[in-house]
Amino acid sequence: FWEAPVLDRHDWLYNWRRESLLAGIPVMTEGWSKLRAQQPDAMPDELWAVIDETYVQNTKDFLELFAQRPATFVHGDYELDNMIFTDDDIAVLDWQTTMRSFPGFDVGWFLACSADDASIAREADLIEAYRAALEAAGGPRWSTEELLDDCAIGMLYHVSGAGYTNTQDMSGYGGHAPRMEARFARMLSGVVDASVRWDVAARLRRLL
Repeated sequence: FWEAPVLDRHDWLYNWRRESLLAGIPVMTEGWSKLRAQQPDAMPDELWAVIDETYVQNTKDFLELFAQRPATFVHGDYELDNMIFTDDDIAVLDWQTTMRSFPGFDVGWFLACSADDASIAREADLIEAYRAALEAAGGPRWSTEELLDDCAIGMLYHVSGAGYTNTQDMSGYGGHAPRMEARFARMLSGVVDASVRWDVAARLRRLL
């Protein structure tokens, strides 16, 4: 589906110009401010600064930048908690956030949120496997650096969005609350750790 016209013909498929995304900007900015106040050591100063100075302060402009990037069909929440494995197959769940979007949005989220010591040790191999599959399926012949640049753009959304999920009162979920809180904390640490591994702050300064 690389740059496929069909991606623009389905109302059910999200894109970065949807009104619902614009309506969520105040929620994101409030969550970001709360996260900075409650967890000032959650990420390096330079990552705080570059995301705040770019995406958080100019979100509408960056949503349009996202919309203009080379795009394909993405899942929108592609991580291990949305997958069921059998011995020889996999089922991917939770498709309500499927989008026309740039591939680094999914790739970066998956590598960050699903990371453990074993996957990080093989991360270069996973990135190379994706690059090869993308090209074989009709996408571009990207270098590793080009793919990581695309992932870095996605981190603007993922890191800033973690502010909302990590500053909400989960007590209303009863017995489910501790698991939800742990999951959201893991997501935050995952995207921050990946941003450090990929030197996202410096990449964003160069790209933006």
